[in-house]
Amino acid sequence: MNRSEIHGCQMAGKKKKGGGKKKKGGDGAEKMNPENEMKLLSMEVSQLQMQVIMQHTQTMNSKSKAKELTIKYQELSEEFDKEKKKQFIISMNMTRQYKLMREKLTGRIYELSKQINQQKEEMERVQKKCTERIQEKEEIIANKDKEIASWKMKNEEMAKEFGQMLKQTLDKMSEKIVISNENLLDQYSDSR
Repeated sequence: MNRSEIHGCQMAGKKKKGGGKKKKGGDGAEKMNPENEMKLLSMEVSQLQMQVIMQHTQTMNSKSKAKELTIKYQELSEEFDKEKKKQFIISMNMTRQYKLMREKLTGRIYELSKQINQQKEEMERVQKKCTERIQEKEEIIANKDKEIASWKMKNEEMAKEFGQMLKQTLDKMSEKIVISNENLLDQYSDSR
């Protein structure tokens, strides 16, 4: 393809106002003078250069945006990793604190259970001691009641015995008084 064919193809791709004029001729190719062709070609080169510059600018902008997005992605990724580590550390601390608190509470529960058991044992011991003392006191009271009853019986027996002895003594004394009175009467009557 020569320059005029290239130009013709390019011109065919572009629409001219007014529908474009066809020259009378055999093959339909336009003949241009070299100066116009040079101008046309230099305009096309300028236009292509502008397109290249625009594409280059777009490419650079795209690369710049891609680079910015990559940097932003890396920053977000790093931030996410930092946050993930931070959350992991917080989670580990909370787990550690929970375990410590659970151990403390378990220890406290054990100590309180131990104290409760000791208090129960102490209460049972004191209750048993009180029950034993009450039984001892009841036995002492029962023994004292028996002793009192025994003393009452002995007192009554002694009182009976004393009464009998007193009666016997009085009876004997009465007999002796009667005998003495009789003897005195006899003596008195004999002396008269």
